[in-house]
Amino acid sequence: MSPGRLADLRVAVHELALNTIIHTGQSGILTIWRADGGVVCDVTDSGKISDPLVGRRPPAAYDGFGYGLYLVNLLCDLVELHRQPNGTSIRVHVGL
Repeated sequence: MSPGRLADLRVAVHELALNTIIHTGQSGILTIWRADGGVVCDVTDSGKISDPLVGRRPPAAYDGFGYGLYLVNLLCDLVELHRQPNGTSIRVHVGL
């Protein structure tokens, strides 16, 4: 993985982990694996996301929130949000 792509992945995963701590106040689970010519990271926590398009459009400039998932979407090749009965899983894909 190039240094630039590795930096993108680090920032994205850091943002997801920080969101877990800030928005749930609990721990989460980080899983990382290599697949299809890239790296996949999945962060699962107890948080509830009501907006299925969160992070897919620029956040409102005035609220100061919502930039994290938007940044994750800009840095990663694919971002998948899976809402589950007991929380949320966000999976990011970054190509090698």
